[in-house]
Amino acid sequence: GRLLLNWMSTKKDNDEIIMDTMLIAVMNISDVKKAYLLLMTKGEELSYLLVIDAQGNAKQYFNTIATASIPFLNNMPLNFVEANTDLGQKIASDFTPFFDKEAKEDNSTENNE
Repeated sequence: GRLLLNWMSTKKDNDEIIMDTMLIAVMNISDVKKAYLLLMTKGEELSYLLVIDAQGNAKQYFNTIATASIPFLNNMPLNFVEANTDLGQKIASDFTPFFDKEAKEDNSTENNE
């Protein structure tokens, strides 16, 4: 089936809860530089797709993030991709991350001046 990717809409309250939950999870992992959350459609199946850009092996963080998110997924599958894969690189070039450590650090230094 064809793969369709859509930016996470925040039309549904549950999507915001999931984004907030994943945001807290990735913020607590110091090696995560960026994270992207999308809705993925493959054939008839709709799922969440989380792309992690981290120093080292991002796979080690997938379980932590999934565990935090599972209560809010409403049985929708959650897929993970590392940013250094072909799909991860395409998403990074086409979409805006919902978490960007560098942008967050830039904002926090501006607020302190």
